[in-house]
Amino acid sequence: MKFIRDLKRRAITMRFESAFSLRDAIGLPGLVARLPVWADVILDFSDVRWMRESAVVALIPALASIHGRKVTVRGLESASVEHLEPIAMAA
Repeated sequence: MKFIRDLKRRAITMRFESAFSLRDAIGLPGLVARLPVWADVILDFSDVRWMRESAVVALIPALASIHGRKVTVRGLESASVEHLEPIAMAA
């Protein structure tokens, strides 16, 4: 993950790289809380090529828990989501 500061627009971009994991999604609110309060936050998923379905599911409440900040999400549609197949159990 890279942090890119744009002082002119008063924004900080968090650019995620090739993969986005469940751990990344869960830790996202804590990372955003550490950023300066004056900055708008841009979450850029444009370079993410792989993420688990569980990370996408965990991202929803993580984003909902970020209060009092302007957060923009970019590039989420470009990631390939790995769907987990149900495991057949023998009786």
